[in-house]
Amino acid sequence: MNGPDSTILGGLGRVSLCALPTPLVEAGRLAEALGGPRIFIKRDDLTGLALGGNKARALEFVMAAAAAAACDVVIAVGPQHSNQLCCIAAAARKCGMDAVLLLLRGDNRRQGNMLLFDMLGAQVRLTDVDLSNLGEAYAQMADLAEELRSEGRKPLELKYGPLPVAGLAGYALLFQEILGQTRGLRQEGRLGSPRLHIFVGSGSGSTQAGLILGRRLMGAECDIHGVMLDPRFDQQRHEGSVLATLREAAALFQSGVEFDAADVHCIDGYDGEEATTRSKAADAAALVAHTEGILLDPVYTSRVMAATIDHIRDGRIPPEDSVVFYHSGGVPAIFSHSDSLKR
Repeated sequence: MNGPDSTILGGLGRVSLCALPTPLVEAGRLAEALGGPRIFIKRDDLTGLALGGNKARALEFVMAAAAAAACDVVIAVGPQHSNQLCCIAAAARKCGMDAVLLLLRGDNRRQGNMLLFDMLGAQVRLTDVDLSNLGEAYAQMADLAEELRSEGRKPLELKYGPLPVAGLAGYALLFQEILGQTRGLRQEGRLGSPRLHIFVGSGSGSTQAGLILGRRLMGAECDIHGVMLDPRFDQQRHEGSVLATLREAAALFQSGVEFDAADVHCIDGYDGEEATTRSKAADAAALVAHTEGILLDPVYTSRVMAATIDHIRDGRIPPEDSVVFYHSGGVPAIFSHSDSLKR
């Protein structure tokens, strides 16, 4: 198979929200500081929608489906400083739709993503609900959707967590993009060993699932390490969730491929709020900023980098292999979680 385009895009619409391909840059000074394999950073913080981030890739397919269904407003639920909600609001505006954000209880300061919601003209509604009672937030979303329908509007409802599974097409094509860029580096003699390790944050697991789907459709050999970022789930449950998402996507895309537990590898231990975990994340963000001039956020990407660094320093990645660190964005969180970056 030349690529997943025909399999994945055959029956799916797509709108243009991203400036693709995003750069794959070598982090030579970071690699030198760690004394390990060559490191490359996939810069999806530069996707081009709002302040960037990986969710724009999935939203190209989600918003196309919404437009095809004549939706004119998007309702989404999530935490008050959610990068995903920011991308949803920006994508809605780009597609000529309104955005209503139902925010879970939390920090109301007008900075970070809370400031961006306002700049994007999203209608913000604060709830008194937290992550332990999402059912109540979804009930409020259903009531709001019904209210909007009574006014002649047609809403798209997006729950907290993974976007609709059609969005995985964007992440499968992300794998194709990375594979093409690494093959180009190999032809230039800048990439030696064919063994590639991709480190990616795995919160809802959608990005990791899409990369695994792309790997299978491309018939490629590489290790995809999903660094768990949601402390509510243990490793077994999370890996099971990623596998279920993979199987759902494979059926939706009629790809003819099957997946089992061996296809999914997750790394636990970097999603908590313990002092040691926070310190590792802050140190990782500082090291990348000092060696490469690239900024990581304290909630997601710095934790993924901490796991990457540990794997390199512990010798779990052979020095002759190559590492791709997936920078999924999250820049606004730097300003709303600045205390987490203190060392």
